[in-house]
Amino acid sequence: MNRPIALAKADLKLSLRRGEALILNLLFPIFFLVAINRTSDNIDKALAFSFVLTTMSTSMSSLGIMTGFDRRFRVLVRLGTTPLTKLELVISKVLSVLLLQTVYFLVLCLVALTLGWEPSFSWLLAPIFCWIASFSFAGMALLIAGQVKAEANLALQNLLYFLMAGVGSVVLSDSAPSSLLTFVKLFPSGALHFALQSLVDIRNFSIFSILVLLVGAVFWSFLAARFFSFDES
Repeated sequence: MNRPIALAKADLKLSLRRGEALILNLLFPIFFLVAINRTSDNIDKALAFSFVLTTMSTSMSSLGIMTGFDRRFRVLVRLGTTPLTKLELVISKVLSVLLLQTVYFLVLCLVALTLGWEPSFSWLLAPIFCWIASFSFAGMALLIAGQVKAEANLALQNLLYFLMAGVGSVVLSDSAPSSLLTFVKLFPSGALHFALQSLVDIRNFSIFSILVLLVGAVFWSFLAARFFSFDES
């Protein structure tokens, strides 16, 4: 396990040094955390959506864009010539994403505390739900990154992020019809947002949301593993 851990640490350091990724992964969620808290006066609702945004940006946008350029410059092909196996490469990518998310979740919680947040024990489940959803988001991102050119991948990853963010934001509405909420829960972002809100009794607990997250984690990961190509050429 030394090789994937070493690669995960290297990926984590590179991610923390990328300014544009920092804006997407952390500053945007903090902005929405503060903005939603001011408009709704509900810090739990604001924090839940910020967790959704952070999960998507780290496991989908950042991972997908970085992977696309790694393919362009044949980084992944070169890694294939080292003793690192494909399984170890996948493990390293997953570890780096989960470690990065954990750092960002802690920062968001600290910001929420300064805004008057009073955490409940149920919120300890929030990172677990986010980590499960990460497999769906990562699968989508890698499926795209492993099939198209780097330039097209950049556009598609950003489009997918805003699409998923838009779908997930529907759960913020207190007046959204139940039929729309049911449709939204079919998407990983909607299911994750619903599950996080249920932890703090904003929504009723939905086993359907959890099933969507679990099935999506397997389904999208399988598609990514099946169709991913390490070389762009």
